[in-house]
Amino acid sequence: GGAEGFRDFLVNQLRPKLAKKYRMDPNGHTYAGHSGGGAFTAFAMMDGTLPFSRYIIGSPALFYDQAGMDRKLAQFKKSLEKREVRAFAAFGGAELTDPVIGESMSFGQANMQKLAQLEHENFEMQLTTIEGEWHASVFAHLFSTGLHTLWPATESAAKD
Repeated sequence: GGAEGFRDFLVNQLRPKLAKKYRMDPNGHTYAGHSGGGAFTAFAMMDGTLPFSRYIIGSPALFYDQAGMDRKLAQFKKSLEKREVRAFAAFGGAELTDPVIGESMSFGQANMQKLAQLEHENFEMQLTTIEGEWHASVFAHLFSTGLHTLWPATESAAKD
């Protein structure tokens, strides 16, 4: 619970405050989250109300049933008519078979696969499994690979 309130805080309070203090490209923002934060990141990306163009999503336990996921995908696809989205998502290979969290991670991965298969000219997503990584250890690899995937060196150099 509380995803809508947190989203409103990001959009209406934090982001404007940061924009006053730092030089920011409003069209090039990336939002990232892991675990519960990854679930929020996926929710917010599909919701279509966050003003971010790139997302790094790690190990989200997306507990949508088939009908719920279908509704979120339809909502997301509609939002893509007005924006472009690039995303990188990953799970640790070892967390998918973990006796405590494996089932929820596998469920989340299945829903992320549905999202990754969405075809739209304004959407690009890479979903991967990082072998040998657990829920806590996947974090560093997720963000490093995600940043390199979403912000390739050639693209960053071209903007400087």
